[in-house]
Amino acid sequence: MNDKAKNYRPDIDGLRAVAVLLVLFYHAGFPVSGGFVGVDVFFVISGYLITGIVWSEIREGRFSFKSFYLRRIKRLLPAMVLVVFVTTVVASLLFMPDDYLVFSEGLRYVLTGLGNFHFLDLTQSYFASDAKLLPLIHTWSLAVEEQYYVIWPAVLLLVVSLQDRLGHAALAWLAVIAFVVAVLASEYWARHYPSQAYYLLHARAFELMIGGLLAVYGSQLKPLPPKAVSALSVIGLTMIIVCAFTLDRQSVFPGFNAFWVCLGTALVIYAGGVSERVLSYRLLALRPMVFIGLISYSLYLWHWPLVALANYLNLGLGGWPGLAIMLLSLILAWMSWALVEQRIRRQSGLKFGKAFLLFFLLPLAASVAFHQIMRATDGWPQRLPQALETVAIQYLNDRPAELYPSCHNKSITIDSSERCYIGATAGLSNIRDPDFLLLGDSQANSYAGVFEVLGKEANLVGLMASSGTSPFLVGADRYRKTKSGGTELREKFRLRNDAIQHWIDKGFEGQVVLAAAWHRYLAGGINSFDPDFEVALQQTLRYLESNGNEILIYLAIPELPDNPEIRCIALDEIDVPTLAGEPLRSGGTCQQLRSSYPESMFEKNRTLAREAISALIADIEGARLMDPMDILCVQGHCRTTLEGRYIYQDINHLNFSGSRALGRLTLMEHGNTLIHD
Repeated sequence: MNDKAKNYRPDIDGLRAVAVLLVLFYHAGFPVSGGFVGVDVFFVISGYLITGIVWSEIREGRFSFKSFYLRRIKRLLPAMVLVVFVTTVVASLLFMPDDYLVFSEGLRYVLTGLGNFHFLDLTQSYFASDAKLLPLIHTWSLAVEEQYYVIWPAVLLLVVSLQDRLGHAALAWLAVIAFVVAVLASEYWARHYPSQAYYLLHARAFELMIGGLLAVYGSQLKPLPPKAVSALSVIGLTMIIVCAFTLDRQSVFPGFNAFWVCLGTALVIYAGGVSERVLSYRLLALRPMVFIGLISYSLYLWHWPLVALANYLNLGLGGWPGLAIMLLSLILAWMSWALVEQRIRRQSGLKFGKAFLLFFLLPLAASVAFHQIMRATDGWPQRLPQALETVAIQYLNDRPAELYPSCHNKSITIDSSERCYIGATAGLSNIRDPDFLLLGDSQANSYAGVFEVLGKEANLVGLMASSGTSPFLVGADRYRKTKSGGTELREKFRLRNDAIQHWIDKGFEGQVVLAAAWHRYLAGGINSFDPDFEVALQQTLRYLESNGNEILIYLAIPELPDNPEIRCIALDEIDVPTLAGEPLRSGGTCQQLRSSYPESMFEKNRTLAREAISALIADIEGARLMDPMDILCVQGHCRTTLEGRYIYQDINHLNFSGSRALGRLTLMEHGNTLIHD
């Protein structure tokens, strides 16, 4: 029997089974509120096993970086590459273009062990609502381990070199102090920077360290009576299970809460190493538990893409669907463990260079090329089944900000070229000076289609200049509240509006359309102005009046309480099957497409804006007000669809097609408001 077989610990494979099953039950929708702690159990096991192997090899003078990383590549990358490839193919059949583009962007980070940084930047929180739709977000934990593999062997080499100088006892105390500091630091980060603490190695380091300390010093601990060891094993298992059922996504984590999980894991590992007769060993060494532990890596890899795809399709988890996902995960995990993991690990002739090329460089190159193709094709909507492709094409590139990118930005230089012209000659080569300006924040940009239609009908040319959260105000500064309670000057706001004013001063005497989310600025909030908003708007109106400009103030559309994503609209085109007589779709989790909302929902904001602005323009010659709600709202209900299409881009902006439809409806019911009788 070889040394590896002699040292094999079936209870550790059983402990892996506990870890992965906690995660699996949690993600599949069953009431294990803190099942995410299974990842922390994995971290302790990794710290214990990797430290034990590397420490032994260093002490025996046979450690090799190339050999170490070859084992890691063969252990981790083949199964990961397979799961990434299959997930990419399956997602191509379902994901809307924007979502598939985001998915493709993450591939290179997943394959290079930087997924935790990428998903932190993308979601800001592992528990964010959008995170449940990302099929590879679970690889953040693998990235943490891979980063640990890069750092830890070098650290252990340094520790061995210091041992002779400092002495064994001093080094042990330094290790304990470092561990305590790491735990305290994790608690601090978990409380003050929870997103970073969850995703990044520095806040998880103590979890790997506790396994490492156990590997190095566990055998040197004073022997305990068998009953005491058995009690420790029970306490350890209990700590893991209790944390799994009492913690939840609101808990401060990792920090001290993770410490108890890790301590329990360490106790179980320690007890099993002392005696095979302790309860934890006997339970964890059962053949079903060992089997799940053996396939746990593949099981962890496969389960989340299935869960994320179910979430994307708005299928209800828990119950039969959750059990189906768990069963399919087990089948896929067993197949990839037997056909990929085991076969690659047994390839003794596979050298480092070839393994690095096959399982790292080539997949990485393919992922980069794939992302570039997705960028060039806007998420490649043509790959979708016909029903989904139709929806995707309808809504792809239907955002005014993308159609007029140089006209809606924070630049202090105003683009007055034909790129920003709307109306009678938009898109033609013979461009004349504009007859009207469309100025304001992102609301103004979303009305580009309205004034495109009105301008063409009146044979007028308009120039659009808009910027997010930036109504056109002359001689005013904008401030934004900070998290600390202070205010921050937004310098570009003043500079951009100064540039627009300068352009007007050069001789523009046509009509000016001012559009914005007026109620938001009038009600205050995170933005404030100097002078106050109403004073700044009054002096802007006076400035335009003195310049001879007619003024049309365009009020805001209804601000909806929710807005369906494109994927939700597309789901209506898919027939969802049933399982055991129950529909798979959960219903409430995907925003529902509503064709109208009660007008009373929007009356407060509407009244606030109408009354305040009506008072401001009462004595301004040539100033008028137009309210799109007069057109969208009929018989007490406000429409969200026109001409058979959903007109909203998000809760308070129109898509370009919807904006044009509103313009046509305006002509039909109210005439051309650009023409002042």
